[in-house]
Amino acid sequence: MSTRLARLTGIVAATATTGTLLLAAPATAAPTATSTSSGVVAAAAPKAGERNPRVSRSMRGVRPSAYVGKYYKPRYERTRKCIVRKESGGNYRIASRSGTYKGAYQFNGALARATAKRMGRADLARRPMNTWSRFHQDKAFWIVWNNGRGARNWPTRHGC
Repeated sequence: MSTRLARLTGIVAATATTGTLLLAAPATAAPTATSTSSGVVAAAAPKAGERNPRVSRSMRGVRPSAYVGKYYKPRYERTRKCIVRKESGGNYRIASRSGTYKGAYQFNGALARATAKRMGRADLARRPMNTWSRFHQDKAFWIVWNNGRGARNWPTRHGC
């Protein structure tokens, strides 16, 4: 028996195909989903906090930025994803063959240490970037990217 969600005057109700009422709850119980004209339910955009709640903690894959704080700029999100794809294939644990460049964005050691200090994370400055969480690597990217002024750090940005 399939069910669908319908919004009825402040009440979210699940109805069966027969029209029988199965569950009724206040509309506030339906958190961040919005219905579109096609009937597809879409997640609401994340608020500008530090962490993006829609992103998993997985260290693989090209996904939305785990960081959506002060330095995040949605207009560059496609470029960021392209850079991740070209630099590391979405692997946040990767290191270059020489070991010089590490992480999803392939930072060298000096840039990683300087960025960690700018983030106020001296503890990260002592660790290789490919051991940092997805969140911290994404935050480091946005700090270095700096509205495109740091784009020269990624020669792969051409074609993105």
